[in-house]
Amino acid sequence: ILYSQVAHGIIKKIDYSEALKVPGVKAVITSEDFKVKRTGLIMEDEMILATGKVRFIGEKIAAVAAVSKEVAEEALNKIKVEIEELPYLSDPLEALKEDAVLIHDDLIKEGLAETMGIEGNLCSSMELCQGDIEKGFEEADLVIEDTFKTSKAHHCYIEPHVSLAQWDSKKG
Repeated sequence: ILYSQVAHGIIKKIDYSEALKVPGVKAVITSEDFKVKRTGLIMEDEMILATGKVRFIGEKIAAVAAVSKEVAEEALNKIKVEIEELPYLSDPLEALKEDAVLIHDDLIKEGLAETMGIEGNLCSSMELCQGDIEKGFEEADLVIEDTFKTSKAHHCYIEPHVSLAQWDSKKG
C-alpha cells in the first residue's frame, strides 16, 4: 500500500507506469479502479483509496500486487503522486470553528453531509444529561472549573484485522 505523506491535499496526478514495469508486479490499483469509492460501518464517509484528495497522513493512495513483498516495495517506490497541499487541522477545537477548512467538503458538495448528520467538520455529537447539575454544584464541598484535555481513547478490538490471499494457478 502507498500511504500519503501529506496531511491534507488535492491529488493532481498519480503516475504508476514505472511501477508496472518492475518484473513481478501483477497489478497497481488506485481509486479509479473502483466503482464504489466510499465505505464505512456507520456512515459511508471513508474512501477505499484516496479519491480526489488526501485527508490525513497515512491515507491509502494506491496498492501494488506482486510476487513478493520486496518486488511490491520496489514498485511502490516508483509511483509518483503529485499533491497540492491544503491547510490541515491538528486541533479538534480549531476544526469545529465555523471558518475552519473542511476536511470532507466532498460530502457537502455531493449533498451527503446533511443526510449523514455532518455539520462542517463535526461528524456527530451526543449529549448526555442525567441528574440535576445545579443541585450538584450547590451541594458540593468544592467546585473546580477548568479545561481538561486527555489523549484520545480507542477501544481494543478482540478480532484481528487482516486479509489473506492465495493464488491457485490451476484455476487461472
